[in-house]
Amino acid sequence: MTAGYFGACVRLGVIVFIVSACSGTPTSNGEITASGGAGSASGGGATTGGRASGGATTGGRATGGSPTGGTATGGSKASTGGSMTTGGASAAGAQSAGATIVPLYSYPTESPWSAIVSAKLAHPSVTVIAIANVDNGPGTAVDSAFTSGIRALTTAGIVVIGYVYTSYGARAAATVKAEIDAWRRFYPTLSGIFFDEESNTTGGDTYYRDLGTYVKSNGMTLTVGNPGTDTGSAYINALDVTFIYESAGLPSTTMLTNWHSRYPLKGVGVIPYAANFDLTWAQQARSAVGYIYVTNDDLPNPWDTLPSYFSNLLAALE
Repeated sequence: MTAGYFGACVRLGVIVFIVSACSGTPTSNGEITASGGAGSASGGGATTGGRASGGATTGGRATGGSPTGGTATGGSKASTGGSMTTGGASAAGAQSAGATIVPLYSYPTESPWSAIVSAKLAHPSVTVIAIANVDNGPGTAVDSAFTSGIRALTTAGIVVIGYVYTSYGARAAATVKAEIDAWRRFYPTLSGIFFDEESNTTGGDTYYRDLGTYVKSNGMTLTVGNPGTDTGSAYINALDVTFIYESAGLPSTTMLTNWHSRYPLKGVGVIPYAANFDLTWAQQARSAVGYIYVTNDDLPNPWDTLPSYFSNLLAALE
């Protein structure tokens, strides 16, 4: 997710949780870019477009900020395209409890997978969505460890979606759709797709609107995009959920309550890294955005672990 680094040196797996990060050398899946680029509405820089570290053992692309380096104006939340329930929790609907979307960039046999299950079972009313990433996408064949891992997550009531990168709208839609098809074919219980490196520039919403419609036509129900910074108003309804913040440190509540207060909470999420758990902040953020994840892990790969305070975060959302 955070741009500017690549993840696991060995192919492991799922987006929301991947394995060990490489130290800065390019992998076969793409280049490493320097972090620190695009500005965000909060005034902090969203990391520049790199691929998400982690993912498959080869390292999925990290989500990142806008490649244009500017802050999008007039952003509006993407509204949900219908609710989906798994294990009794609504993945995109209004919640009495809060919700989180976790980049799980680790292999299914590693500890974050069992830890997220334990936390979900302890806080069943909180909607937990996990992003899986086999190899900067679905990989080239079924991985039995992911089959078993995804089954364990869904059995616990966790909604699982698959990772696909879009190169800020520059990647051919046909290529992206082929990966959506592969996710559905390899892991048919998947509930949706996570689009990394989402554009936030004028006119880019049409590309994502088309991809979102394609996901739903494949029988999946949830779409999430990550520009890593605010988007323009034209992006509303393009995807169900949009990450408006992916940077080091917690975003200010002033930033979160800016234009976002005009739109449904369930259309917006934040994924700060290099941040400690702050109960007061979490409670305030809950009134401004629908999906909140925080980790104290840091670059080059903030997404290859689950923070020790994850259960406390769910308790705050509960």
